[in-house]
Amino acid sequence: MPLDALKGQAIRLFRERFGAEPTSVGFGPGRVEILGNHTDYNGGFVLPVALDRAVAVAGAPLAGGRIELTSALFEGIETAQVGQFKRNEKTNWVNYPLGTLKMLAEAGAPVGGMRFAVASTVPLGSGLSSSAALEVATAQLALTLYPFAIEKMALARVCQRAENEFVGMNCGILDQFSSIFGERNAALFLDCQSLEHRAIPIGDDDVAVVVANSMTKHELISGGYNRIRQECMEAAEMLGKLRGRPATLLREITMEDLQKHETALPERLRKRAHHVLTENQRVLDGVAALERGDLRTLGRLMFESHASSRDYYGNSTPELDCLVDLAKNAPGVIGAKLSGGGFGGCSVSLIRRSQADAFIAHIKKGFQERIGLETEIHLCAIGAGAHAEKV
Repeated sequence: MPLDALKGQAIRLFRERFGAEPTSVGFGPGRVEILGNHTDYNGGFVLPVALDRAVAVAGAPLAGGRIELTSALFEGIETAQVGQFKRNEKTNWVNYPLGTLKMLAEAGAPVGGMRFAVASTVPLGSGLSSSAALEVATAQLALTLYPFAIEKMALARVCQRAENEFVGMNCGILDQFSSIFGERNAALFLDCQSLEHRAIPIGDDDVAVVVANSMTKHELISGGYNRIRQECMEAAEMLGKLRGRPATLLREITMEDLQKHETALPERLRKRAHHVLTENQRVLDGVAALERGDLRTLGRLMFESHASSRDYYGNSTPELDCLVDLAKNAPGVIGAKLSGGGFGGCSVSLIRRSQADAFIAHIKKGFQERIGLETEIHLCAIGAGAHAEKV
């Protein structure tokens, strides 16, 4: 669905649920990381792209500091009050926008009452970061309704805090950064420690992204994400002690450190560290490949990234492995890997758009034969970043 159609859906939903007219619409695109799986909270490097799939939030100011929220995916209207933000234990989706508004207010933004209606083309639980897209779209709307000057990276941090501190998901900054800084037909390089970043052209309109749903739901808070993150912190601390120089993040550990002391680590910590350190190098190698226009090398690195996630990080599934394996021999493929947190969700493939039909047919047929399920396929373009529009 094009962004104009998504905007129209959000506006119609606002009219239907509230019986009024919205004044603005905020957009936050979904994202996939091409390389850099679970490196962000380890202080490492990432290489994501924003997609042309987005969350749209249509809204208008509301007197008295009252907040009213509704979504196309759920019935009813949820309510909250500015200055009294509390987690909603019954309706989880509202915690993402409420957390964003709370963190914006804490950053000094003059957040006031508002009504808003949410529509989305980012599939839930798919690894395309629908949560970050919702946070970013909410922020774009709020800053339009109640203007406040804030730099883009600072805004990404505000949205990350919403997820970390309000929702309770200890993600890094990758998702929010990607949604805010996205550029059409470009990958985004980010050093998660220094926050140095730049956009790198990834080709032209013939390079497309295929997202294939493994049909296993992507549940990160209740799943393995927070546990595996903690294991990375433990590995960094242990390796720092073993080498005689303290470390809090795996970014501070060298491959030489790991090779010298890996036998002293429990196997699970050794594997987590191995993935993060090699994945950081794959990101740097991928950036170099893109800068010389070498998509073949980029694709090889994507397949290597998935193998590392599967064998060392433990966040793949048999269904995801099947999708990536099928992509290896599909027409038009450049590269493929699991997307986002893993533990279910989707695979992401870079392909030649001119061969998209043949690629998708190959994946669908093979997944049905091997897994016995029909996968959902999303053909996406590499899209622009977050913004807001007046109605």
